[in-house]
Amino acid sequence: MSELDDLKEKAKSGDPEAQVDLGYRYSNGIGVGEDLEEALKLYRLAADQNHANGQFNLAGFYFRGKGIVKDRNESFRLYGLAAEQGHSEAQISLGDAYCFGQGISVDKEMAVKWYLLSAKQGNIRAQYALGVCYMNGEGVSRNFNEGIKYYRQVAEQGGDLGLYGLGQCYAYGHGVAQNLKEAVKCYRQAADQGLAKAQFALGDLYYRGEGVAEDTGEAVKWYRLAADQGESKAQLVLGHIYFIGWGVVAEDREEAVKWYRLAADQGLASAQHNLGMAYSGGKGVVEDKKESYKWYRLAAKQGMDQAQYSLGRCYAHGGGVAQNLKEAVRWYRLSADQGNAFAQNDLGLAYSEGLGVPEDEKEATKWYRLSAEQGYRGAQYNLGCNYTIGLCVEKDSEEAVRLFRLAAEQGHELAIYNLGVHLRDGDGVSVNEEEAINWWQKGANQGYASCQLALGICYEYGNTVSRDLEQSAKWYELAAKQEDSEALFRLGYCYEQGNGVLKNHTKAAECYRLAKDLGHETARARLGLRYRLIRFLQRWRDKLD
Repeated sequence: MSELDDLKEKAKSGDPEAQVDLGYRYSNGIGVGEDLEEALKLYRLAADQNHANGQFNLAGFYFRGKGIVKDRNESFRLYGLAAEQGHSEAQISLGDAYCFGQGISVDKEMAVKWYLLSAKQGNIRAQYALGVCYMNGEGVSRNFNEGIKYYRQVAEQGGDLGLYGLGQCYAYGHGVAQNLKEAVKCYRQAADQGLAKAQFALGDLYYRGEGVAEDTGEAVKWYRLAADQGESKAQLVLGHIYFIGWGVVAEDREEAVKWYRLAADQGLASAQHNLGMAYSGGKGVVEDKKESYKWYRLAAKQGMDQAQYSLGRCYAHGGGVAQNLKEAVRWYRLSADQGNAFAQNDLGLAYSEGLGVPEDEKEATKWYRLSAEQGYRGAQYNLGCNYTIGLCVEKDSEEAVRLFRLAAEQGHELAIYNLGVHLRDGDGVSVNEEEAINWWQKGANQGYASCQLALGICYEYGNTVSRDLEQSAKWYELAAKQEDSEALFRLGYCYEQGNGVLKNHTKAAECYRLAKDLGHETARARLGLRYRLIRFLQRWRDKLD
């Protein structure tokens, strides 16, 4: 009789050890064809005899839904039965159940109880879990020294998790003096054993040049090793590296999207948001607003403030979803309440314009201020405008100038223009026409139409600069190309009069027409006058003929 036949006979006769052994073989296809149904039957027979290994193995099937419908309540019950018999793996599994609420309500103290029982039997996973509990103060009072003690126990047995835990302690100075070189040493030992989170941590230190010389090649190497094992944070970082092109890695948006997607599919909110941005802008993928909305929503539901803001913008502008201003405001508010400066500003704009909420300038000002205090240029500009006219604040031109300057220094177009106006007029600041021109020149060089127009006017009338009609027409034309109605009107006049350009009545009329279409009333009147003049001249020529 073969060994397998002997084992089958023992199992058939009711020997629980044989039933568990044979069940394991059927579960993994060792010496027999894989047969999960048969494995389950055998484990159940052993479990019914109160055999701890049978209970533990059967619990694992229920926990993972292997060959049977997943049932965490049943897995918890079976782990409990085996744990009570001193089964160390069942004890740590029961601890995990209490720690993460798997088949039972979360109870950190009970988790610690079972981790401790397993750890006393030398189970290194339980020892590491206890270390984490002490480090985080979960189920026990926070105690870095106790945490390190358990990490060392694991590390001394060559356990990669213990080495990683010690690396974390040295990296952040938890229970020991911060020592980045020692952190590198611990991470490397764990990383060399293939621990993904240690590989990621080591990559981070090479990325930042902490504890080791900055080395982009080494950073990417360790990120990739971790990412290939499914470490979502490493996949996210690797995606970002490919997206921007960094160090030894050339920009490759398609490759970036691949890594973002892998991390996003694991539920990492930052990766979901980045994937949404890729779809929104058609970067690395074909532009798809609906797909963008989908990923923003997944990240937003996890509470990510930036994703909530992005989702709000989808609803505000109808990007990938039907426009819904009330829903936009809801998501803006969720993001703003977390301190997102962009959301705070846009929520302020919603209140200012009555979009999705009743118009309320006082509430708008509140949100502008919160955003501006975080340094967001758009909010600084908006709040500056309120101080300029005294809207829901006491009129204060000096404060307006301060805010416009802050926003202008960050390149905000209208803040640059308004700062120039205040400097020119001496409103809230000493008159300084040269500085005003400098700001407008800076804005004009950046392609800002309002500043190009202002600069054109300065050259037309010789304000602080030598009068130069060619320069004036040049700046009017640049602003006109951006459909600035005033610039179009003034360019039309240049062509009509031959100021800085060759006289051209056709081009003049076209500029006036475009300005009129944009709502410029003087252009409308001017165009009407030109048409009447053209008709008069035509009739006069007809009479001569």
